[in-house]
Amino acid sequence: MKTSKGSIEKRSEKSYRLTIELGYDSNGERIRERKTVQVPDDVLKSKSKKQLDMFLEDELTAFRRELETGHYIKPHRFTLDRFYEVWNSQYATNPKNLSPTTYEKYSWIYDSRLKKRFGHWWLDDIGAFELVTFLNTLEEEDGARLDGKPGPLSTSAIKDIHKTLNSILKFAVKLKVIKDNPMNGINAPAVTYENKEFYDEDEAYSVLEALYHEPRKQRLMVMGALIGGERRGEINAVKWGQISYEDRKISVEDNIPLTKAGVAVEKGPKSKSSVRKVSYPAWYMAELREFEMEWRGERKLAIDAGVWVGGDEDIGYSNDYIFHNGKGKPFYFQYISKWWMKFCKRHELRYITFHELRHSSVTLIIEEVVKQGESPEMILKAIQAQLGHAKYSTTFDIYGHVTKKMSDITAQKMDKFDIKKRGASG
Repeated sequence: MKTSKGSIEKRSEKSYRLTIELGYDSNGERIRERKTVQVPDDVLKSKSKKQLDMFLEDELTAFRRELETGHYIKPHRFTLDRFYEVWNSQYATNPKNLSPTTYEKYSWIYDSRLKKRFGHWWLDDIGAFELVTFLNTLEEEDGARLDGKPGPLSTSAIKDIHKTLNSILKFAVKLKVIKDNPMNGINAPAVTYENKEFYDEDEAYSVLEALYHEPRKQRLMVMGALIGGERRGEINAVKWGQISYEDRKISVEDNIPLTKAGVAVEKGPKSKSSVRKVSYPAWYMAELREFEMEWRGERKLAIDAGVWVGGDEDIGYSNDYIFHNGKGKPFYFQYISKWWMKFCKRHELRYITFHELRHSSVTLIIEEVVKQGESPEMILKAIQAQLGHAKYSTTFDIYGHVTKKMSDITAQKMDKFDIKKRGASG
């Protein structure tokens, strides 16, 4: 192929279009290929025309080489909105690619965050510079939250947005709609847990006292998180056959994180390590046994009314859900979270999310165990097993600062044994 001619056309301050002339076809029509490139942030900030020209010449040379060697993938003109539909139908809805809960989360993030910002953009115009700027804005800018609360978006929420973008654009590369994924090299923010809300011991007592003015079913569900540290989906999925009154343990084997079209989506726990036996105090298990009698009466009423959809009465109820809607069907997956919010308002209690009850259970354990002189590392390893964290680092990231704080408080209490201070006061 003869040496091809090329040109560079400015489209915006940071966007340039490269054009390579490839001669003429058999009909005498001019053959040309075009490609849009984004100027890197460091080149823009330098405000050096020489540096900009060098960057564009290098890009033009690389573009020409790709064409001459046959390595150039001509981008299909997809907007992000249009390609999202492809990703949705050909990739995201397949549970082998994304779990139902992950799919729901990514879909919500696209509709609420990405559609408005990038939906109308051509895929090949979405560069690393625009994506980094977008993610940084979420992390730094006050008012980025959709719930109207002040402050920037949490690192965990930004990480989910990062994952959503990466999933869509990675699939675009796989289908050869774009050559490279602009998310490559853009690191997700490290998730920080310092801003998690917890109940202290006094607040936990207030919650427990208020719960005894509520129905036993809801009380036991809330205690599953506050006392046992179970996740909402794990509480939704627990069955009678997973109860061991003698050992005072409940086996966590299943998870209902989602209700779709009125049907509970049941799957295994979050990770292999989430399959575990959770220890409960004797008083909780005693109340659960009392609730079992109430539960059996509720089931009989539902069977007599012809509305029971749980297990067959003749084969027992070990595979039936402990917490159900009165007919043997699991509660809607968000039911207890919404009930909890109304409960806090009704009793004028400081509201924290239902998931943060799980974190509160750990802080209460830490407070008690540190007082007994156990090392922070041993405490965190025990908590890792109790909560079913796959990695010790996850437990440490969330609760490491709590164990350190409690250890410091314990050490300060030992000041009373300072002989020199006692001598001085004597």
